[in-house]
Amino acid sequence: MPFLITAPSDAEVGLKLSPTHVTPTVAIGDTTSEVITLQNESAEDMAIRGHIDSGQDQETSRLVISIEPEELFLKPGESGEVALKIAVPPDTGPGQRRAMALFNAQPATGRDIAIVGQVSSLIDVDVIHPVDQIQWFVPIIADSSSSASFIAEATNSGRFATGLSSEVELTGLLGTTDLLSEEQTVAVGERARLVATWEETPIFAVKRGLLRVGSGVGAPAEKTVLFIVFPWRITLVILLVISLVIAGVKVKRTTAKVFGEKWRKGH
Repeated sequence: MPFLITAPSDAEVGLKLSPTHVTPTVAIGDTTSEVITLQNESAEDMAIRGHIDSGQDQETSRLVISIEPEELFLKPGESGEVALKIAVPPDTGPGQRRAMALFNAQPATGRDIAIVGQVSSLIDVDVIHPVDQIQWFVPIIADSSSSASFIAEATNSGRFATGLSSEVELTGLLGTTDLLSEEQTVAVGERARLVATWEETPIFAVKRGLLRVGSGVGAPAEKTVLFIVFPWRITLVILLVISLVIAGVKVKRTTAKVFGEKWRKGH
Protein backbone atom coordinates (compact mmCIF):
# COMPACT_ATOMS: atom_id res chain seq x y z
CA MET A 1 0.00 0.00 0.00
CA PRO A 2 1.30 3.49 -0.85
CA PHE A 3 0.84 5.12 2.57
CA LEU A 4 -0.33 4.74 6.12
CA ILE A 5 -1.41 7.74 8.18
CA THR A 6 -1.19 7.66 11.94
CA ALA A 7 -3.43 9.86 14.05
CA PRO A 8 -3.87 10.58 17.77
CA SER A 9 -5.87 8.04 19.75
CA ASP A 10 -9.56 8.56 20.49
CA ALA A 11 -8.82 9.36 24.12
CA GLU A 12 -6.35 12.13 23.20
CA VAL A 13 -8.88 13.85 20.95
CA GLY A 14 -12.01 13.13 22.96
CA LEU A 15 -13.63 11.69 19.84
CA LYS A 16 -14.37 8.01 19.40
CA LEU A 17 -14.58 6.53 15.90
CA SER A 18 -15.86 3.14 14.75
CA PRO A 19 -14.87 1.23 12.73
CA THR A 20 -11.23 2.23 12.40
CA HIS A 21 -10.76 -0.01 9.35
CA VAL A 22 -13.25 -0.62 6.52
CA THR A 23 -12.66 -3.28 3.84
CA PRO A 24 -15.39 -3.05 1.18
CA THR A 25 -15.38 -5.17 -1.97
CA VAL A 26 -16.70 -3.18 -4.94
CA ALA A 27 -17.23 -4.30 -8.53
CA ILE A 28 -15.95 -2.10 -11.34
CA GLY A 29 -18.69 0.34 -12.26
CA ASP A 30 -20.51 -0.17 -8.96
CA THR A 31 -20.92 1.80 -5.72
CA THR A 32 -21.10 0.95 -2.04
CA SER A 33 -21.65 2.74 1.25
CA GLU A 34 -20.15 2.17 4.70
CA VAL A 35 -21.33 3.70 7.97
CA ILE A 36 -18.84 5.34 10.35
CA THR A 37 -19.99 6.25 13.85
CA LEU A 38 -18.46 9.18 15.75
CA GLN A 39 -18.98 9.83 19.47
CA ASN A 40 -18.05 12.98 21.37
CA GLU A 41 -16.38 11.81 24.61
CA SER A 42 -15.18 15.29 25.59
CA ALA A 43 -16.86 17.79 27.94
CA GLU A 44 -17.48 20.36 25.19
CA ASP A 45 -19.62 20.68 22.10
CA MET A 46 -17.56 19.48 19.17
CA ALA A 47 -17.48 20.32 15.45
CA ILE A 48 -16.21 17.48 13.29
CA ARG A 49 -15.19 17.83 9.66
CA GLY A 50 -14.30 14.87 7.49
CA HIS A 51 -12.27 14.54 4.30
CA ILE A 52 -10.61 11.82 2.23
CA ASP A 53 -6.87 11.40 1.65
CA SER A 54 -6.04 9.10 -1.30
CA GLY A 55 -2.28 9.47 -0.94
CA GLN A 56 -0.12 9.49 -4.05
CA ASP A 57 -1.56 6.39 -5.72
CA GLN A 58 -3.06 7.35 -9.09
CA GLU A 59 -5.27 4.25 -9.19
CA THR A 60 -6.73 5.08 -5.79
CA SER A 61 -7.37 8.66 -6.86
CA ARG A 62 -9.59 7.28 -9.68
CA LEU A 63 -12.08 6.08 -7.07
CA VAL A 64 -14.80 8.54 -6.08
CA ILE A 65 -14.85 8.48 -2.28
CA SER A 66 -16.92 10.94 -0.28
CA ILE A 67 -18.13 11.52 3.27
CA GLU A 68 -21.76 12.56 3.75
CA PRO A 69 -22.32 14.76 5.62
CA GLU A 70 -18.86 16.29 5.69
CA GLU A 71 -19.58 18.11 8.95
CA LEU A 72 -21.16 17.04 12.26
CA PHE A 73 -21.90 18.92 15.48
CA LEU A 74 -21.99 16.71 18.57
CA LYS A 75 -22.74 17.57 22.17
CA PRO A 76 -20.82 15.84 24.99
CA GLY A 77 -21.68 12.13 24.96
CA GLU A 78 -23.62 12.43 21.72
CA SER A 79 -23.05 10.11 18.73
CA GLY A 80 -23.56 10.68 15.04
CA GLU A 81 -23.14 8.73 11.81
CA VAL A 82 -21.63 9.60 8.45
CA ALA A 83 -21.83 7.61 5.22
CA LEU A 84 -18.59 6.69 3.49
CA LYS A 85 -19.57 6.38 -0.18
CA ILE A 86 -17.27 4.66 -2.66
CA ALA A 87 -17.87 4.65 -6.43
CA VAL A 88 -15.63 2.75 -8.86
CA PRO A 89 -15.69 4.15 -12.44
CA PRO A 90 -16.15 1.59 -15.27
CA ASP A 91 -12.64 2.20 -16.62
CA THR A 92 -10.92 1.34 -13.31
CA GLY A 93 -8.68 -1.71 -13.15
CA PRO A 94 -9.17 -4.46 -10.55
CA GLY A 95 -6.94 -4.64 -7.48
CA GLN A 96 -6.45 -3.35 -3.94
CA ARG A 97 -6.81 0.40 -3.26
CA ARG A 98 -6.07 2.25 -0.01
CA ALA A 99 -7.29 5.61 1.24
CA MET A 100 -7.97 7.27 4.58
CA ALA A 101 -11.04 8.95 6.03
CA LEU A 102 -9.81 11.75 8.29
CA PHE A 103 -11.96 13.58 10.85
CA ASN A 104 -10.77 16.88 12.33
CA ALA A 105 -12.27 17.78 15.69
CA GLN A 106 -12.47 21.19 17.36
CA PRO A 107 -14.72 22.84 19.97
CA ALA A 108 -17.97 24.14 18.47
CA THR A 109 -17.90 27.36 20.52
CA GLY A 110 -17.55 29.82 17.69
CA ARG A 111 -14.16 30.84 19.01
CA ASP A 112 -11.19 30.90 16.66
CA ILE A 113 -9.59 27.77 18.06
CA ALA A 114 -7.32 25.54 16.04
CA ILE A 115 -8.11 21.87 15.44
CA VAL A 116 -7.65 20.00 18.72
CA GLY A 117 -7.18 16.60 17.17
CA GLN A 118 -7.78 14.16 14.38
CA VAL A 119 -9.01 10.59 14.17
CA SER A 120 -9.00 8.35 11.12
CA SER A 121 -10.45 5.24 9.55
CA LEU A 122 -8.33 3.22 7.12
CA ILE A 123 -10.09 2.30 3.86
CA ASP A 124 -8.94 -0.79 1.96
CA VAL A 125 -11.06 -1.25 -1.17
CA ASP A 126 -10.93 -4.54 -3.07
CA VAL A 127 -11.89 -3.62 -6.65
CA ILE A 128 -13.08 -6.65 -8.59
CA HIS A 129 -14.17 -7.37 -12.14
CA PRO A 130 -17.10 -9.80 -11.75
CA VAL A 131 -16.97 -10.92 -15.40
CA ASP A 132 -13.66 -11.59 -17.11
CA GLN A 133 -11.93 -13.48 -19.96
CA ILE A 134 -14.75 -12.81 -22.40
CA GLN A 135 -14.68 -14.29 -25.90
CA TRP A 136 -17.21 -13.16 -28.49
CA PHE A 137 -18.42 -15.24 -31.43
CA VAL A 138 -20.39 -12.98 -33.75
CA PRO A 139 -21.64 -13.72 -37.30
CA ILE A 140 -20.71 -10.43 -38.96
CA ILE A 141 -22.62 -11.55 -42.08
CA ALA A 142 -25.79 -13.57 -41.51
CA ASP A 143 -28.18 -15.22 -43.92
CA SER A 144 -31.73 -13.87 -43.86
CA SER A 145 -33.19 -17.35 -44.35
CA SER A 146 -32.02 -18.54 -40.90
CA SER A 147 -31.59 -17.32 -37.34
CA ALA A 148 -28.45 -15.51 -36.15
CA SER A 149 -26.72 -16.35 -32.87
CA PHE A 150 -24.47 -14.06 -30.84
CA ILE A 151 -22.32 -16.11 -28.45
CA ALA A 152 -20.26 -14.93 -25.50
CA GLU A 153 -18.10 -17.11 -23.27
CA ALA A 154 -17.25 -15.50 -19.93
CA THR A 155 -15.71 -16.42 -16.57
CA ASN A 156 -17.14 -15.50 -13.18
CA SER A 157 -14.16 -13.75 -11.59
CA GLY A 158 -16.16 -12.33 -8.69
CA ARG A 159 -16.28 -13.44 -5.07
CA PHE A 160 -19.49 -15.47 -5.15
CA ALA A 161 -21.68 -17.52 -7.48
CA THR A 162 -23.74 -15.25 -9.68
CA GLY A 163 -26.07 -15.22 -12.63
CA LEU A 164 -24.45 -14.30 -15.95
CA SER A 165 -26.40 -13.20 -19.01
CA SER A 166 -25.77 -11.45 -22.31
CA GLU A 167 -27.68 -8.78 -24.17
CA VAL A 168 -27.46 -7.67 -27.80
CA GLU A 169 -28.84 -4.34 -28.96
CA LEU A 170 -29.07 -4.11 -32.76
CA THR A 171 -29.68 -0.59 -34.04
CA GLY A 172 -30.41 0.34 -37.66
CA LEU A 173 -32.48 2.59 -39.92
CA LEU A 174 -35.66 0.61 -39.26
CA GLY A 175 -35.39 0.60 -35.47
CA THR A 176 -33.79 -1.37 -32.66
CA THR A 177 -33.90 -5.07 -31.90
CA ASP A 178 -33.05 -6.35 -28.41
CA LEU A 179 -31.87 -9.91 -27.85
CA LEU A 180 -31.30 -11.63 -24.51
CA SER A 181 -29.63 -14.87 -23.55
CA GLU A 182 -30.93 -17.18 -20.86
CA GLU A 183 -29.33 -16.37 -17.50
CA GLN A 184 -26.98 -18.99 -16.08
CA THR A 185 -25.86 -19.36 -12.47
CA VAL A 186 -22.07 -19.66 -12.56
CA ALA A 187 -19.76 -20.61 -9.70
CA VAL A 188 -16.61 -18.61 -8.98
CA GLY A 189 -13.95 -19.37 -11.58
CA GLU A 190 -16.29 -21.24 -13.92
CA ARG A 191 -17.16 -20.27 -17.51
CA ALA A 192 -20.55 -19.89 -19.12
CA ARG A 193 -21.59 -20.01 -22.76
CA LEU A 194 -24.27 -17.38 -23.32
CA VAL A 195 -26.29 -17.45 -26.55
CA ALA A 196 -28.59 -14.63 -27.69
CA THR A 197 -30.45 -15.61 -30.88
CA TRP A 198 -32.20 -13.47 -33.48
CA GLU A 199 -34.93 -15.83 -34.69
CA GLU A 200 -36.66 -13.64 -37.29
CA THR A 201 -33.96 -11.97 -39.32
CA PRO A 202 -35.15 -9.59 -42.08
CA ILE A 203 -34.39 -10.05 -45.78
CA PHE A 204 -31.82 -7.29 -45.67
CA ALA A 205 -30.48 -5.16 -42.81
CA VAL A 206 -27.36 -3.33 -41.71
CA LYS A 207 -27.19 -3.03 -37.94
CA ARG A 208 -24.83 -1.66 -35.34
CA GLY A 209 -24.60 -4.21 -32.55
CA LEU A 210 -23.85 -3.38 -28.92
CA LEU A 211 -23.03 -6.60 -27.07
CA ARG A 212 -23.05 -6.76 -23.26
CA VAL A 213 -22.21 -9.43 -20.72
CA GLY A 214 -23.02 -8.77 -17.08
CA SER A 215 -23.81 -10.31 -13.73
CA GLY A 216 -26.02 -7.57 -12.32
CA VAL A 217 -23.06 -6.41 -10.23
CA GLY A 218 -20.94 -3.55 -11.53
CA ALA A 219 -20.67 -2.40 -15.12
CA PRO A 220 -21.19 -4.96 -17.91
CA ALA A 221 -18.45 -5.76 -20.40
CA GLU A 222 -19.25 -4.35 -23.85
CA LYS A 223 -18.29 -4.85 -27.48
CA THR A 224 -19.49 -3.04 -30.62
CA VAL A 225 -19.82 -4.75 -34.02
CA LEU A 226 -21.29 -4.06 -37.47
CA PHE A 227 -23.83 -6.71 -38.41
CA ILE A 228 -25.16 -7.35 -41.95
CA VAL A 229 -28.11 -9.53 -42.94
CA PHE A 230 -28.89 -10.51 -46.54
CA PRO A 231 -29.89 -13.74 -48.38
CA TRP A 232 -26.34 -14.75 -49.22
CA ARG A 233 -27.17 -18.45 -49.69
CA ILE A 234 -29.82 -17.66 -52.28
CA THR A 235 -27.47 -15.08 -53.79
CA LEU A 236 -24.75 -17.73 -54.12
CA VAL A 237 -27.20 -20.15 -55.76
CA ILE A 238 -28.31 -17.46 -58.22
CA LEU A 239 -24.69 -16.56 -59.00
CA LEU A 240 -23.87 -20.24 -59.45
CA VAL A 241 -26.82 -20.70 -61.83
CA ILE A 242 -25.82 -17.59 -63.77
CA SER A 243 -22.24 -18.87 -63.98
CA LEU A 244 -23.43 -22.24 -65.24
CA VAL A 245 -25.69 -20.59 -67.80
CA ILE A 246 -22.85 -18.37 -69.02
CA ALA A 247 -20.51 -21.36 -69.11
CA GLY A 248 -23.14 -23.37 -71.03
CA VAL A 249 -23.59 -20.59 -73.59
CA LYS A 250 -19.84 -20.41 -74.07
CA VAL A 251 -19.67 -24.19 -74.56
CA LYS A 252 -22.50 -24.10 -77.13
CA ARG A 253 -20.82 -21.28 -79.02
CA THR A 254 -17.51 -23.09 -79.00
CA THR A 255 -19.14 -26.34 -80.15
CA ALA A 256 -21.08 -24.58 -82.88
CA LYS A 257 -17.92 -22.86 -84.07
CA VAL A 258 -16.00 -26.15 -84.21
CA PHE A 259 -18.76 -27.90 -86.15
CA GLY A 260 -19.06 -24.90 -88.46
CA GLU A 261 -15.37 -25.00 -89.30
CA LYS A 262 -15.49 -28.75 -89.92
CA TRP A 263 -18.51 -28.34 -92.19
CA ARG A 264 -16.80 -25.65 -94.23
CA LYS A 265 -13.67 -27.76 -94.60
CA GLY A 266 -15.79 -30.75 -95.75
CA HIS A 267 -17.40 -28.68 -98.46
